[in-house]
Amino acid sequence: MDQEKLNVTVSFEGELARYLKDIAEIDNRTVKEMLVHLVTEALEEDIEFSKMIEKQDADGEELIRAEDVDWDEVLSKDLLRIKR
Repeated sequence: MDQEKLNVTVSFEGELARYLKDIAEIDNRTVKEMLVHLVTEALEEDIEFSKMIEKQDADGEELIRAEDVDWDEVLSKDLLRIKR
C-alpha cells in the first residue's frame, strides 16, 4: 500500500492552544504528536462509524438528510422500548 505523507500547518489561539499544550504535557507528548494522535483517533472512529452505517443501509430506501428531520418529534417518541 502506498504511504502518503501530508504536512499541514495549523494555528491555535487562546483557550484551545492552552488546552492542547496542557494535554500534550500531561500525556508526555509534543503538541504535534498529540494532534496527530487526536486526529488519527477521530478519523479512525469516523471510518468505523461509516462502515457500521453502510452495513445498515437498506437497498432501495430513500435517503433523508439530517437537516430535513424533525428531531423534536423523533426525540419525543418512545423509540427505545425494552421488552421484558
